[in-house]
Amino acid sequence: MRAAALRYRVMAYITGILIILVCFVGIPLQVAVHNTFIVNDIVFACETGFPVERMNNFGSSLVFGHPQGPTGTRRIIELIEELIVRGGRFWIVSRLRRGRAAHCFGHPQVADAIGNGWTTDFGQIEKLKPLAVDPAFRNAFRRAKRDAKSQFANWLRSASGQTADPDSIFDCQIKRIHEYKRQLLNALRIIVLYNRLRANPGLEMAPRTFFFAGKAAPAYQFAKLVIKFLNNLAGTIDGDPVTRGRLRVVFLPDYCVSLAERLIPAADVSNQISTAGYEASGTSNMKFMMNGALTVGTRDGATIEMAQEAGEENFFLFGLSAQQVADSRGWYNPYWHYEHESETRAALDLIAGDYFSRYEPGIFAPLRDALLAHGDHYMHLADLKSYLEADQRLGELYADGDGWARKAILNIAGSGKFSSDRTIAQYAAEIWNVKPCPVP
Repeated sequence: MRAAALRYRVMAYITGILIILVCFVGIPLQVAVHNTFIVNDIVFACETGFPVERMNNFGSSLVFGHPQGPTGTRRIIELIEELIVRGGRFWIVSRLRRGRAAHCFGHPQVADAIGNGWTTDFGQIEKLKPLAVDPAFRNAFRRAKRDAKSQFANWLRSASGQTADPDSIFDCQIKRIHEYKRQLLNALRIIVLYNRLRANPGLEMAPRTFFFAGKAAPAYQFAKLVIKFLNNLAGTIDGDPVTRGRLRVVFLPDYCVSLAERLIPAADVSNQISTAGYEASGTSNMKFMMNGALTVGTRDGATIEMAQEAGEENFFLFGLSAQQVADSRGWYNPYWHYEHESETRAALDLIAGDYFSRYEPGIFAPLRDALLAHGDHYMHLADLKSYLEADQRLGELYADGDGWARKAILNIAGSGKFSSDRTIAQYAAEIWNVKPCPVP
């Protein structure tokens, strides 16, 4: 943590110096931020005094943010073009993340199988691919995953008093709380599963623990309401004897790197369910993949590339494509789904009927309004049925322990591309034109 704080402080100092050069010396510098929301441009300009009209134009000599996915790639391409036009100037890329894997596998297990080279050249992790069909290696993976889940459950109990059954599916969605990331869609899925169990207590369904973690912007009232809803949903399910021990929802407060280092290796399922076309890239999706969690997700952000590397057959992909989202804007009507999909209607009616807010009637009305009266901008209802179908496939595969382990190992083996070691090496070769300097 001290190293990270020092790095960001140094980055801020460098940025400040450059802005002084721009504002007071007159060096013709421009700024491009990673996040393209206009409000961030305005805040940046207000905090630094940098002219907002000189931000996010044809390119950038200063990239303030982290190059990530399509947005970051476009920024870098534009940056290079402008540097050529200007004949040089400044280029700073800040906050590169190192895509290291905590790995549910311990070093000895992987080393016994493929050697130690992967610890310094993560691309070598692809050597695990042939071992996906090795029964002994699959068993080793399953034992390692079970141990990681048990360790996390023990830590969670001691740290917060919350409980989690390590024999349940650890189904995780860890990311900033935002409407387009659709934690609310995940909540609707949980309500549907809850309703199925209430209607048929004998229904065959593997025990499931749903973990949510992430933070909301201080003034983002809707996101904070989603967090409250998740906690109320957790309390309702825990209090129902029909579902107690079969479904559990856990919201992990104060999400941080230390928590992630414990949870990600323990995860079975990674939810990457943003509305297609909205996610620049994502980073938690890669970390989960590196640690053997299977992804249920939309074709959005880096999940597209991840599926290409590991094979779409080893993912649970669902939902509208980015093009379908764009094409349906003019005619999409969420009431159609409410009127024609009984499980969707039942879930929304529970919210509207204050089933999860008996002591605070009406508090979750904005959630239902966003999904129906206000047009469901992020198309939760359009993707819910497809999401549930993907969830069904997920549950069926989990019942086949060997099949699940095989796909998980193939995901780990396909994750080498997403290490920042590879990214930095590519930058060095193709952009910086620098060569490695071996350390004796």
